[in-house]
Amino acid sequence: MRKRRAVIFDDEPIILKILTYFLSSLQYEVIAFPEPVACPLYNGSAEACHKELPCADIMITDLVMPAMTGVELIRLQTKNGCTLTTKNKAVMSGHLDEANKKLILELGCGSFEKPISLDTLAGWIAQCEERMDLSQPIACRRQEVRQPEQRPVRCTIGTDTALISALIINSSTAGLCLQLPEYLEVGQTVVFVQETPALQAAQVRWVRTHEKSARLAGLQFCSPQG
Repeated sequence: MRKRRAVIFDDEPIILKILTYFLSSLQYEVIAFPEPVACPLYNGSAEACHKELPCADIMITDLVMPAMTGVELIRLQTKNGCTLTTKNKAVMSGHLDEANKKLILELGCGSFEKPISLDTLAGWIAQCEERMDLSQPIACRRQEVRQPEQRPVRCTIGTDTALISALIINSSTAGLCLQLPEYLEVGQTVVFVQETPALQAAQVRWVRTHEKSARLAGLQFCSPQG
């Protein structure tokens, strides 16, 4: 039996942090992004989703995003082959107008007004779990193959110059997974120091809780590795 996976899209760091903590407490693997860059339909790298398996068990997206609204994203996914049931997707917004309410009703997805009631969210998640089959696998969340590592590194986060000790769990030419005691924010930049060979700066793409005293973060290099 695998762990349940949740994907969250929201450009508000505090929302990502709250939902990541909450879903992690429910034993979910949480992947959080400021916008749906992980979806090939959103970034235009594909006209249809060709994955036979869903990427997650639930998806929660903000309504307002740079390229399209959360409702438009779900409608596009539904039309173009996403295998995650629309019933396990939800839209968050500080205000839903009548047009978006109508579209949400037609799609059959969930919706939440901000600030989100965690009790209401928990009720929706419980309904979603009735539709989950944990005996079935879900798609890998990355295209590049990452090699396992156990390499200690030191780094700085954002504009803070304080050095932090961390551990590289795995890496590829595109990014790495980092274990560290600090809670990172999606979108922050991590700079590695005194590394041979040198590691390029990387941007945080997702975060989740790992055990009680550590965090895991998925990082994408700011420029291609060669």
